Amino acid sequence: MKIITCTGYHSSGSSAINDLISEYRSVSCFTDFEFRFLHDLDGISDLEFHLVECHNRLNSGHAIKRFLKLSRFNEGNLLSKRYSAYIDKKEYRKLTKQYVSSLIKLTHKGWWFYDLYEKGPKVYYLYQVINHLIKLLTGKGDKILQKEIMYCSHPTEEEFLCHTKNYVSSFINAVNKSGNEFVFLDQVVPSSNIERILRYFSDEIIVFVVDRDPRDVYFSQKYVLNESPVPTENVEKFCMWFRYTHTAGYGVPENNPHIVRVNFEDLIYDYKRVNNLVEVACGLFPEDHVNQFARFNPKRSKSNTKVWKRFNSSQDIKDLIYIEKNLTEYLYDFDRFNDELVYGKDVAENTIF
Repeated sequence: MKIITCTGYHSSGSSAINDLISEYRSVSCFTDFEFRFLHDLDGISDLEFHLVECHNRLNSGHAIKRFLKLSRFNEGNLLSKRYSAYIDKKEYRKLTKQYVSSLIKLTHKGWWFYDLYEKGPKVYYLYQVINHLIKLLTGKGDKILQKEIMYCSHPTEEEFLCHTKNYVSSFINAVNKSGNEFVFLDQVVPSSNIERILRYFSDEIIVFVVDRDPRDVYFSQKYVLNESPVPTENVEKFCMWFRYTHTAGYGVPENNPHIVRVNFEDLIYDYKRVNNLVEVACGLFPEDHVNQFARFNPKRSKSNTKVWKRFNSSQDIKDLIYIEKNLTEYLYDFDRFNDELVYGKDVAENTIF
């Protein structure tokens, strides 16, 4: 089994890779949900930090509880299926329980500060008052949270990675019900600290890191998408944010065969080369590209480029100049290509998606 994933920097166009690869019949594609359990807060990377790299007899056990809490959330519910849309909830719960059990050396009844702290300040102080009253009346304290369990775990890095690889492989196999050779999982690896997360896979994996011209990111977010993670209240903050997202967490490593950098614009204006690059990197065959342009149509996606040209107020022009001056190295060279020579199916009209 070969795993394919993509990542980006928010609004960088990584979904274009999702759509392109989903056109291949040899790939099991899960592109409508982000599988972030390896690198999310309280996910597996955090678990490794607390159990292996910065072990503390209390913090480490509590990190397991927080990982289990995240896993229960990812099981989904009636309002949002989350992982249960792709893997049976009981199977996911079983795999997670087996994984955590493989990491634990000892469990015992007990609780400490953080078990109360995470219930919120009101509950924390209420329980403390109740516990104090019980102690005054009976002479015995610690009668609250009597069913709470504490975990003791301190695996070596080798042990942690071994158990984690088994867990991740079992999870992906369970998701890949069709048994295809290739599996595409969206955002299972982040755009920062990539090599750390790659250690959690026993199967071969290819990560596409997609970038996009900051001018289009800024203007599409400001006037079309308005998504809160991207600051567009002023252009100075945007430029600081853009550079921060591209340089934090060691950036994207060079010369790693598992990591492929792609510009969103190249998927459109240099489609044939990038399509071939994707096939070679993943090991996909051209004859399996049976639904070409059904999901990713460069002629349609072309309307998502040069977005800044559609906004011409005096402030917009000032913002554009500021971005071009402060993020010069990230600007895409559109002059290399002819707008009229874009592959794909003709579309009736151009809209910003």
